Amino acid sequence: MNKQKWWLVIEAIEKPERSGLIKFGVAMKYKSYAKLKQVVWKWYKKQLGRTDIKSREKLVLYALCERYSAQDYSSHDAVSYLALMIGMNRKTVSKGIQNLMDLDIIWCAIDGEKKVLRSLKRGVQHKHFLFVGLGVMLEESQEG
Repeated sequence: MNKQKWWLVIEAIEKPERSGLIKFGVAMKYKSYAKLKQVVWKWYKKQLGRTDIKSREKLVLYALCERYSAQDYSSHDAVSYLALMIGMNRKTVSKGIQNLMDLDIIWCAIDGEKKVLRSLKRGVQHKHFLFVGLGVMLEESQEG
């Protein structure tokens, strides 16, 4: 297993519905990118019903879901790219991401460093945005 993608784990996940971690065995069962993206969009639709996040955060989540990578099991585009994608200022997108992190909807992980950032830091390379609770949904929707 690639140590860079430390969020793909073999061990049991404590409180998986509150975690951005994904079981490695579950991830490896997703051979079809379309099936994986189907679950990612299901996760997104679940977030749309939240009343504690604004339209800005929902648009940021849309961009993160659209750019979700099957290779990394994360969304890892630069904030400036996401801003261009949805037509918002980079600072506005950064605030949206920070709010999503504060509400524990997404985690921001760093390649090779087994830690989750509590605040978004500009210029940090190889950021990966992990979706909290997605691992549970992937397991529930496992393809055979």
